[in-house]
Amino acid sequence: MNLPQLESLIWVARLKSFRAAAARLNTTQPGISLRIQQLEKELGARLVDRAQRTISLTAEGRECLTYAERIILWSNELRARAGAREIVRGRVSLGVSELVAHTWLADLLSVIGSRYPEVQIDTNVEMTPRLLRGLEAGDYDLALLGTHRLATTYAVRDLGTLRFHWMEKADGKKRVQKLTPKDLQNRRIITWSKDAAIYRLVEDWFTRNDAYPGQKITCNTAVTMASLAAAGLGATLLPRELVKQELAAGMLRVIPTAPALDLVRYHAVYVSARRGSLAELVAKTAEEVSTFK
Repeated sequence: MNLPQLESLIWVARLKSFRAAAARLNTTQPGISLRIQQLEKELGARLVDRAQRTISLTAEGRECLTYAERIILWSNELRARAGAREIVRGRVSLGVSELVAHTWLADLLSVIGSRYPEVQIDTNVEMTPRLLRGLEAGDYDLALLGTHRLATTYAVRDLGTLRFHWMEKADGKKRVQKLTPKDLQNRRIITWSKDAAIYRLVEDWFTRNDAYPGQKITCNTAVTMASLAAAGLGATLLPRELVKQELAAGMLRVIPTAPALDLVRYHAVYVSARRGSLAELVAKTAEEVSTFK
């Protein structure tokens, strides 16, 4: 039994394809098949069900997968503690949500570049659901994303929380009265599209209070939402951290509301079995750099 065999099992299970696993591990499809066969022979059990059109693990294979993921994780941690040179060189595919990109992503990349100059990071900004699908598809080594609820089998590190506030164009008068969801339902709402993770948070806030906005403008970017709200086209939901300048300049103001919306928690979600512990290294640095406390 060796690490390449265990890595092959992990990626065959995740990608459900010998060919895709071979591409991910920079080897050949016969090579992946041979590794799995050798592992099955050594363990004396059939791990992969090849009879179906879609590759899946047997009961023994699923049990073995649990141990394989632990062994790979421990191996990565051991190499990291030993200071192996290969741990701090290589390429990482990083997916980030828009709010991370507009707040502390530059600080993260700067710190990584300073501490680990031989680590190259390919960065892509996307919505949370697409980032999670990208992790599943093997497009990303790790993703920095925000969700109201998160269920995943990948490794996770906490990046803190953000509180979102309703905002509108400032008119020079201070708003004192708190507005309820039913008050806001009669106004035009500028919100995320259904593809965004926070969309459900907004919908739940209204429906829990028997409110149903009649006019909506949906956007794919928070920056556009802020711009439309500052132009007086409606009320939008944003974190203060994203629009500090607009708030300071009097272009936007916060609308006091009751009840408050649930906090949005941010996470670094990463594949611990890929490229040594590079993904974990970046995730730990993101936890350190994050301003979402």
